[in-house]
Amino acid sequence: MAPRVKAHRASAQRRRAALLEAAAELSAEIGAGAVTHRAVAARAGVPLSTTSYFFSSIDELVTEALRLGATERVSDFDAAERAAVLAVDVPINDVIDAVVDQALAASRNAEGSQVEYYLAAGRQPELQPEASATVQRFAERVAGQLQRTGAIRAEEAGWAITALGDGAMLHRLAQVDIDHRARLSAGLRVLVAAAMLDDDEIDELLSRYDKVSTEIVEEAASAADGQPVPAPA
Repeated sequence: MAPRVKAHRASAQRRRAALLEAAAELSAEIGAGAVTHRAVAARAGVPLSTTSYFFSSIDELVTEALRLGATERVSDFDAAERAAVLAVDVPINDVIDAVVDQALAASRNAEGSQVEYYLAAGRQPELQPEASATVQRFAERVAGQLQRTGAIRAEEAGWAITALGDGAMLHRLAQVDIDHRARLSAGLRVLVAAAMLDDDEIDELLSRYDKVSTEIVEEAASAADGQPVPAPA
């Protein structure tokens, strides 16, 4: 009798997993709020009654599916970290290339599911601590790797890099017409470089911005008064 019970449990777990995968795919395609029991069952290839057997409501099913997607994203991050970031002898440009490759390898459904997870957290207070913990984990892990290289502003850069990754993901989903690989690589290079700057270096660089801004305002004022604009020094 025991083998039959075990087989039954395995079959049930496969059906449950199929429902979660179908719900995640549909959430990415049409939005979590539009997912129905019927659509999930049809996508999973199981009877309609199966959804209510495993989940008390469509909200429970979709929420669990989105949580699963977020967990898988963490696993993908772990894989990228093991493959490149933890290798201390890898040049930074190679590390950035590996990180970008990992990001661009994610499927559209996986990225859509992640975005829906963030949106669901905005609507469901019970998801907000989990979403916050997920983002914080990414930021802290990135910061930890930057600290190993002596980065001065590792914490700030860790959060900025995490935000850049999420923003770039939104741009890919929106099919923004740019070279996503080039833009993401360039942005990461800038942020990693900025992580190495101390306070004095940042102040000196920002003072250049203030100087140029002042010159632009003065040139505009001179042009408005009809005065000749001085030649650049």
